[in-house]
Amino acid sequence: MSRKKTDIKNVSYDDVKKLYYVTLYYGTDENNKPIKKTTTCKTKTEAKNLLKEFEADKLRDEVVKPKNDTLEDWLNYWLENIVKPINESTTYCGYKAIINHIKNSDIGKIQLQKLTPKNIQEYFQFKLTTPPEGRKEPLSTNTVKKHYVLLRTALGVAQEQDFIRKNPMEKVVPPKYIKPKIDFYDIENLQELFKKVSGTLLEPAVYLAGMLGLRREEISGLKWKNVDLINNIIIIDEVAVRAGNEIVKKSPKTETSIRKLIIPDVLHDVLERVKEQQIATLNQFFKGKTTVKNIEYVVSNWNGEPLNPAHLSSMFAKFIKKNNLPPISLRGLRHTVASVANKSGVTLFDISKMLGHASPDITGKVYVEVFDKNNEGAINSVANAISNELNK
Repeated sequence: MSRKKTDIKNVSYDDVKKLYYVTLYYGTDENNKPIKKTTTCKTKTEAKNLLKEFEADKLRDEVVKPKNDTLEDWLNYWLENIVKPINESTTYCGYKAIINHIKNSDIGKIQLQKLTPKNIQEYFQFKLTTPPEGRKEPLSTNTVKKHYVLLRTALGVAQEQDFIRKNPMEKVVPPKYIKPKIDFYDIENLQELFKKVSGTLLEPAVYLAGMLGLRREEISGLKWKNVDLINNIIIIDEVAVRAGNEIVKKSPKTETSIRKLIIPDVLHDVLERVKEQQIATLNQFFKGKTTVKNIEYVVSNWNGEPLNPAHLSSMFAKFIKKNNLPPISLRGLRHTVASVANKSGVTLFDISKMLGHASPDITGKVYVEVFDKNNEGAINSVANAISNELNK
């Protein structure tokens, strides 16, 4: 045996490998058997300092007993026992999707207590440069930022519960958040879109986004019971979101997202026609057994089922490309509403209320690029007013 004892307790030396072996004793387990861990050092001084630091940590009760759990093991535990009991299914499913990325990479197999900032930094770089299986592009910076937030939170809990001594995320540089580009149409583009979408399955969705500024989740969750075509009022109090393979209905995130909106005449005509078409289609499909009470969702597929918000976005993107229209998303139509309202002199406060933002400050921050381009009129008005006073 090449390993020999030294004059330091619990430290031995391997004269073949030229390494010092330090045995750290953490106490005993439930069977009164000693819990120990052996680590290596290149020099005797390094081994001595390691042992001294370990004993000092024991006195301060800062020692974490060694465990073989991997990062994947811990994330599964955290998700099922800490996240799931206190969060909505949509949050749970969102976290699970991120954890699946981690589990399917090399970092997931690393022991939790051996995980280093370097391991995590390399994982982020891999995700930013390598497309996942079945995709052409790697994850966006903003998506990888969500991985960063999840790992920081999950490993923070691991530290609090004495699974790890330090949170390696404290030394990890986060991916830089890139503000999404604001895309929007001018009036001419919007009018052309309304013409081309007429009579299609997407027509009500496009009008709701491009005329009222509804979010895609609000569009997917909108029910006919919340559409009053007599008094021309729409009530937004429910959204449809994806949770795993299911579409879940829930209340909007904030109270200000729950709102009443006026139905303009042109939208009234569209909605009235869409409702009649849905009734006729379902009556034909169910051989006359369907009545108005069976019509639930304003935007639905041929059998009356609500559309997945992501699928709705995908359908819209294909429609835009097929019809050779300038690129825009459903969110871009919401931006268009804000831009048109701003150009028309609507106050920031009223735009904020219409869009369901928590405050005008949020509206201003989100649409600063849109609004900044429209400041010419306001600046000229102020300048003209000042000039008129000076010329009196």
